[in-house]
Amino acid sequence: MTAPRFNDRIITDGLPEGWFIEDRICQNHALLCRKSDFAIGGMICICTRPRAMRTEDWLLTAQIIAHGFEAENERRLDQSS
Repeated sequence: MTAPRFNDRIITDGLPEGWFIEDRICQNHALLCRKSDFAIGGMICICTRPRAMRTEDWLLTAQIIAHGFEAENERRLDQSS
């Protein structure tokens, strides 16, 4: 995983393990990311925050997306066993 720039903010509160939001403050966007051993750079960007929203206002939506991905992955693993 790449190190954040000096004014980037990494948010992990309320997200499943391995998930984080990289809030690129001076670029006015935020990325919902997940760590991955299979991706180049060690992380996958799942989605970005709409530019019309503040990161704080988007945080709940990002948490729902991350938990939904984890629940679906868990369900698929259970089906394949």
